[in-house]
Amino acid sequence: MGLKESLGNTIRNFARIFPGIAEYQDKESLRGQDKVVREHLSEALTRTGIRLDELKMRLIETKKIKYLDRLEMLTKKVSKLADLIKHASYGYSPVFAGNSIDEAKLKKIYDYDISLAEEIKKLDKQVIELVERTSISLNEAAFADLDRRLVRLEGLITGRKKYA
Repeated sequence: MGLKESLGNTIRNFARIFPGIAEYQDKESLRGQDKVVREHLSEALTRTGIRLDELKMRLIETKKIKYLDRLEMLTKKVSKLADLIKHASYGYSPVFAGNSIDEAKLKKIYDYDISLAEEIKKLDKQVIELVERTSISLNEAAFADLDRRLVRLEGLITGRKKYA
């Protein structure tokens, strides 16, 4: 462990001696975890968008441009969702506000964010299947299914506000 880390740990441990500091640090840790989870979810959605871009390139290469507009719309939706979750509310009061940080509320948000990961995995799996079907059986129904999943995911992401 380097000098910087050692000094940081010493200060953190020393601060825990004072009343309220340990509780504050624990709550700050939850905030940090929430941010990490949201960034991870956003990155997963960004990767899904990249997969859709790859599909667009495959369609262009095979001169099957019929679905390019539809794919572009879906890619924009995925990008919007990535930004929406990345910049979502933390669900806590500012550090120096009169209101204390609501730890239970923050934990609910954290749990909700984790549940979003499963939905994003399902979306990514659906996109991978779509990419694999590129020249075989692409049809409007496949894109409509993907669009429905994106609408559902958007509802879940915006539904996060009830916990914030």
